[in-house]
Amino acid sequence: MSKRQNFSTSTLCPVCGTRCRTLESDQVTPLYREVHYQCRNDDCTFMFVASITPVRTIVPPKVENPNVVIPRLSRGHHGTSHAT
Repeated sequence: MSKRQNFSTSTLCPVCGTRCRTLESDQVTPLYREVHYQCRNDDCTFMFVASITPVRTIVPPKVENPNVVIPRLSRGHHGTSHAT
């Protein structure tokens, strides 16, 4: 799909806990993005790819796309949230 540099997302290094630099972001499908990170800690420099995908809908969109299905959030009997 599309590729974009400097995608504005932030995460911590899973190895040392230092904030990571975003190197690249690839929109693979409408529901799946891969983000390439590098740890800013010079003693670590771990590089990895993380995935971003919608898990559930909190506020439904005002437009519909029949090719995109994301579970909607609903309330359980005891106030717990779960996807339907």
